[in-house]
Amino acid sequence: MRILKPHSDGEFSIAHWTQLLKLWKTLRTRFSMQDSFVRTFTRVERLNNRTNEERYLRLLQKRSGLFQRVPQYLIASYLGVTPVGLSKIRKRLVKN
Repeated sequence: MRILKPHSDGEFSIAHWTQLLKLWKTLRTRFSMQDSFVRTFTRVERLNNRTNEERYLRLLQKRSGLFQRVPQYLIASYLGVTPVGLSKIRKRLVKN
């Protein structure tokens, strides 16, 4: 890769801008992919390190309004449990 050097009048040539634009697009794509990987890895780590009940309580604490707007089977899927499992968690918490 060539270092961009301005011409004597302080402007970059079109070829330099074209190269810079290509580099930006490549880096933007790479950063986007890295961000997606980090988010996915973090989610998997949270699923593995917390119990089903802990995940449910955390979601309830962070997004309590979600439970009124989203079907239970989708919430169960997001938490990584079956709808029956979610129902059992809710019953256990009501008893306590």
